[in-house]
Amino acid sequence: AVEHLQHRALNTLSGGEKARVHLARALAQVWEPVGGVAGDMPVRWLLLDEPTAALDLQHQHRMLQLVRAWATAQGVGVVAVLHDLNLALRYGHRCVVLQGGQVVGSGATAEVLTPFCIEKVWGVVAHPVATQGGAPGPRQYLFDAPL
Repeated sequence: AVEHLQHRALNTLSGGEKARVHLARALAQVWEPVGGVAGDMPVRWLLLDEPTAALDLQHQHRMLQLVRAWATAQGVGVVAVLHDLNLALRYGHRCVVLQGGQVVGSGATAEVLTPFCIEKVWGVVAHPVATQGGAPGPRQYLFDAPL
């Protein structure tokens, strides 16, 4: 929620507050391509470029939870550029991994972002983290220093 920021000048907002205001603005004006139709519903997409970059951990998760719930309720697709692989694994259904402008992997996020891919593309070793109580859930990693 950003209602409490409505009377503040943009230049007085923190980076995280600006990010949340920009997301609210984007949700209010989702892109709809001319003539794009899927069944009776127009095809609509929300394009997000590093939406969590200026946010603390709590607000990163809140923002992506909000985007997911809103997109599901509105029938909107989301394309997000994320550099945090754990956030991509937790919130992304599908992903595309680029290296040097070339696609090196695409598909279901958990199938693409494997330790092998992470080491090959980013040069770090990814160690899977067990979920709390061993319950099934989104895969998460701890990363070692670059090789």
